[in-house]
Amino acid sequence: MDKYIGTAKAAGILNVTSRRIVGMCRSGELPGAVQDGRFWKIPLDSVLSLAAERNIDLKVDSEKLKPCAVGNTSFIDVSKDCYYVDKTLLVKELIDDRSMVTLFTRPRRFGKTLALNMLKTFFEISETDTSVYFQDKAIWQCGEKYRDQQGKYPVIFLTFKDVKFDTWEACREAIQIVLRDEYRRHSELADSTALDVVDRDYYLRMIPGIISVRTGTPKALGDIKPKAKIAP
Repeated sequence: MDKYIGTAKAAGILNVTSRRIVGMCRSGELPGAVQDGRFWKIPLDSVLSLAAERNIDLKVDSEKLKPCAVGNTSFIDVSKDCYYVDKTLLVKELIDDRSMVTLFTRPRRFGKTLALNMLKTFFEISETDTSVYFQDKAIWQCGEKYRDQQGKYPVIFLTFKDVKFDTWEACREAIQIVLRDEYRRHSELADSTALDVVDRDYYLRMIPGIISVRTGTPKALGDIKPKAKIAP
């Protein structure tokens, strides 16, 4: 797989501004560069080839460069394999603040889903040791009080970032599938003594589908495939 870098890294290699890199991407001076939303994914080989043509003395070890995680919202994947801007002190803020509800408002591509996935990874009970993804991060240096919270809670995580259809019917079905899959992710509830008979029955009926608000009967979703085209 080709390695991609962002405009800032390319600018550092070629000793130009990020704005100049954007212009080069648009003019085709960096073959293979593609735009993803407001950002550019630039093949590292294209940048290095241009640097060689211009006899630029590279000050970086190209073999050690990591890709930029454009569009990847998995904290585990990004923190392991890509450049990651450490935002784990958000965990400390949430623990110290103790608010019942916290609202984050950011424009598109500002890392909201990745930040929430990071919080989920930090707090959620897991069969694997997820602390390894935080031991080199800022939150781990904040003390025992915060490290003790790692991996201790059940977490409900819902994202509608992929619900991008051009009809309400298709969007509704996609939302239903997201909800169903989150119920399935917590399969331990099927045998949990924390649920009474009514709650367990409700949970078990949610597994194959979504319970209708009006009738209380399940609507099977196993074979549902949204038919609408994904909106651009």
